[in-house]
Amino acid sequence: MAASSAAGGGVPAKKENIIAELVGKVVCIVTLEGRCLVGTLRGIDSVNNLVLENSHERTFHADRGMEMEPMGLYLVRGDSLCVPPPPFLFSAAAAAAAAARRRRRAATPPHLAPRHPSPAG
Repeated sequence: MAASSAAGGGVPAKKENIIAELVGKVVCIVTLEGRCLVGTLRGIDSVNNLVLENSHERTFHADRGMEMEPMGLYLVRGDSLCVPPPPFLFSAAAAAAAAARRRRRAATPPHLAPRHPSPAG
């Protein structure tokens, strides 16, 4: 059944349907402790416990950049989840669009690039 009415109304999709659409896709989960877990979503239950397959934890450092620690099959308790970001942020189309924007910015001639005053003066 479609999420919107036949008249084109903006009836939002149910939460269960949105999460069900993400099963089998790579997702990024942020926990209340600030951990960033990335893996393939394999399942979810009625209290939002998540099963991630081929998962890893991303840790960000100011001096060393990002580190990834493999976690394998991992269960994330539903009561430790932060509010999830919208699913479109992790789609292949969104990633391709972001890469195209980066390429366009890199190809911008210097005289057309936005100028920002230097902090030194």
